[in-house]
Amino acid sequence: MNESEFIVLCETYDYMESELIEALLTDSGIEFHTKNKADTSSSELGTRIMERISTGIPIIIYVKASDEQKAYELLNEDRSHLLDDEDLDFGKTEDEHDAEKEQDSI
Repeated sequence: MNESEFIVLCETYDYMESELIEALLTDSGIEFHTKNKADTSSSELGTRIMERISTGIPIIIYVKASDEQKAYELLNEDRSHLLDDEDLDFGKTEDEHDAEKEQDSI
């Protein structure tokens, strides 16, 4: 990583939050690098807070300076309206799959 090309997008102590941010950046085609993530992947580090691991070591996510604005907009975009869709489908539960298989075998 050429450090002069990259800027700090954000820091987080939450491993899962860093995973979500990385997925968002990947899906949007934004190149990024992380720092300290390997140091925080052990569940033995830190203290469990609200069922998430707080490591005490920040995970730092860098993006290219040219992608800074787009990355900030993605992080701050309110997508809560997507939950208003009445047809929102999170997939079938195991029980629904089992019932469907049972119905098909009859």
